Amino acid sequence: MAWIKKGVIFVNQDKYGWDKSHAQVPVVDIVEEGLLRIYYSSRDKKGNSFPSYIEADANNPSKVIYTHSKPILKLGLIGSFDESGIMPTCIINKGKLKYLYYIGWSEKKTVPYQNSIGLAISKDNGNSFSKFSDGPIIGMSHIDPYFTGSFYVLRDKNLYRGYYLSCIRWELFDEKLEPIYI
Repeated sequence: MAWIKKGVIFVNQDKYGWDKSHAQVPVVDIVEEGLLRIYYSSRDKKGNSFPSYIEADANNPSKVIYTHSKPILKLGLIGSFDESGIMPTCIINKGKLKYLYYIGWSEKKTVPYQNSIGLAISKDNGNSFSKFSDGPIIGMSHIDPYFTGSFYVLRDKNLYRGYYLSCIRWELFDEKLEPIYI
């Protein structure tokens, strides 16, 4: 299946306080014939990311049918991997469950942020989600020393393969720290 560029299909309205800026990291789920649910994150005035969704006509995605008014997940507790933001990165449908993989992030002192991969599960067709755990499912380790993120799962028959980004170091570019990925 080839993607066809559609341009901007949704702009935040800053109606709820948590949706002050851009809609970022869209993840598309086909919830029924002709209807797309697009999970995304928006930022509040402090820069924290909150996930929610819109529903759009599959034949004309710029025709937004429904805008969810609340975040679907709460930020993590102080000190947790997702205390500053949650951004969807992949959704998998398996039976009556939806598995939403997300990038959880927290602000840091010496570098701007640190990401890890979290998982939330829905039992009600994606209207609400519960976190699988308070900690990440893939975080920093001796293999991924700085952070992980942008998780995507591909199904190959009965096997699921997960692919993710790994930050291997930070570098200074034009006096700004930027992550270097593999």
